Order: sequence, then structure tokens, then C-alpha cells
Amino acid sequence: MGEIAKKTSQKGWRRLCQRFWPIVLLLCIGGLCWPWPFLRCRASFHATIRTRAVKFVLSNNRLPGLFPEVLADVIVERLGRVDLPGDLVWRKPGNPRVAGTCSTLPGGTVRFRNVILSSQLLPAGTEVRIDWADQSPTGVRVITTYRTTPPAEAASLFLNENSTIEFTSSCTAGNGPRESGIMRVSSAQIGAAKLFLPPDNRLTFSVTPRTLETKRPNKLSLADNLPLGLGTAIEFQQKGESAIWGFDSTIQIDNTGRKERVSRGDDLQVAAVGERSALIAVEIDDGIVLKLQGVSGVLRIDGADARPSLLEVLESKTVIHRWLAITCLAWTTICTFMAQFRSNIVDDEDLRRK
Repeated sequence: MGEIAKKTSQKGWRRLCQRFWPIVLLLCIGGLCWPWPFLRCRASFHATIRTRAVKFVLSNNRLPGLFPEVLADVIVERLGRVDLPGDLVWRKPGNPRVAGTCSTLPGGTVRFRNVILSSQLLPAGTEVRIDWADQSPTGVRVITTYRTTPPAEAASLFLNENSTIEFTSSCTAGNGPRESGIMRVSSAQIGAAKLFLPPDNRLTFSVTPRTLETKRPNKLSLADNLPLGLGTAIEFQQKGESAIWGFDSTIQIDNTGRKERVSRGDDLQVAAVGERSALIAVEIDDGIVLKLQGVSGVLRIDGADARPSLLEVLESKTVIHRWLAITCLAWTTICTFMAQFRSNIVDDEDLRRK
């Protein structure tokens, strides 16, 4: 009885498979085409984003600094120290009398007027945050955080004969009292001012481009093709809220041809960036306008996953049409074979009965 029941059960399963396998096959194909989260692909994208703030991590690069050589006013906060190109005469604010000379300013806040931010050390793993505000529409505030203390100066500024230096709460002589004063650079003192980091390895400075002789505001831009660290994230947050600014931000998903629009206030998340991801261009124009390209394992717009699904990738590469054609051909072949096989079985059974 047990063997008969077992054979009956096997025949029942065979009949079910013979009858319903096409439905199971269609369900499997449909399941693969459905945009499941675990079947999402990495997004290859180009994007233009207007934001009030951005934070990113740099990869290895050979760039001399964040900013190309542009004439600007630079305010440096919480310095380790500044080494000046020589002994400069300084005066107290509102007092024409000479208060002394110095070649080094340890600590405090220093404002450099009419200088060129000529170079900045940017080793791999350096974190950069850029903030823009309405109060200074042509300038930005930059916070550069280093993993380790650089062996040399973190940045240098070129001083010309029209440059001035204003310092606050800085020592001008050894361990003397903290002073505030003004220095004017003469033609004999032209050279580089070297900026060294404080103990927390963080360089904080603001950059505002000087107005050109035509009285038109000079637009500030960062160096082109800043490489992004592998596996890092790009953040668009300011004071815990979305920093996306304006309504003209777009993301072009290259491996599907789909375009996504990012509106003001949308929460944009870009993380797990892949190789050859970079900031192609960054310009200060009513906000920070970024042009990005690369590959991302995380791409969300207001919580919605914007990465392409497997179906979208297959459709964009016309693979889905070939896949369906091959599947239909295989299905027809299998159905024909099964029908012929069943017909042969029936014929054999009829011969045995006779």
C-alpha cells in the first residue's frame, strides 16, 4: 500500500508540473522584472545640483588646491599659526603709531584682503564642507578636515603690494598678550603667507572674490574634476535640514536614460560612490552649483529609491526584448517537446493494452 501511495503521489506531482509549469515560469520572469529593492542596480549618473551646503571626501588628486588662483579676501578662523613672508609693521586699529613688527601670528582670526589663495594641501581622505549664505552671495565658508596633521603648511596665500592683514586675538611677540591690529604689505615684503593647522586638524576659512575693475562681481569657482573618495557619501545638509536650493536641480541616470528632478527642500542622499566619481565643476552663483558624475550605490530623493531597477537597465540596453524573444522561443520548443513526449507515452500505453 505504501508503494502504491508513493507512486500515486509522484504521478500527481508530475501532472501538476506538466499542467502549471508555464504559469510558474511566467511568475518567475515577472518576479525578476519587478523593481524589488534588492534587485536595484548601481546608478551611473550625471547631475547638476544647486545647494546652500555640501560635504564630500576627496580621493587622491594632484590638484594644487580647492580654488584656482583668484584674487579674493580670505578670513581664516582658529589658526594654528601664520608664517608671514617677513617682518611686517603692525598698528592698532584707529592708531597711526607703529605698535611693533612680527613675522608670525599664532592663533586667533586673521583677515587677508586682496590676496591669492595659491595652494592648499588635499591628501586622500580629506573632508571638505562648503557653506553659502545670502549675506555673502559671491563667497563661501570652507571647513577642511584632515585625517592626520600635514608635514608642512596646510595652505598658502600670495601677498602683493596691495594686500592688507587684519588680525584679532593673536600674539605678536612670543607668549605676550593677545593683540588686534592691521598690517600693510609693501613691495619689499611680497611673498607667501603659510597657514598651519590648529590641534584639531581643521582649517576653516571664508573666501570672497574681489570685485573686478569693471565693477562687475567676480564669480568664484572651485577647481575642476575634484575626485571623490571610494565608498564615501555626498551630503546636502545645513543645520539638520535639506540644503537643496532652487528648482533647477536634475539627475540624469545614464544607465536607463531616466531624468529625475530635485526641488528645493528635497532630501537628497548620495552615498557609496564608486570609482571615477568626481565633482566636474563647482561655481558660486545664487548658491553652490555642482556638476557631478559617477556611480552611486545609494541614491534617494525624499526617501524614494532613484536607482534603476533591473527591468529599466535591461530595457535601456534592449536586452529585455531579446530575453523575452528567447524565452518565448524556448517556451514554444519545450511545449512542443512535452506534447510530443506525452503523445509517445499514450501510444506506448495503447500498444501495451493491445
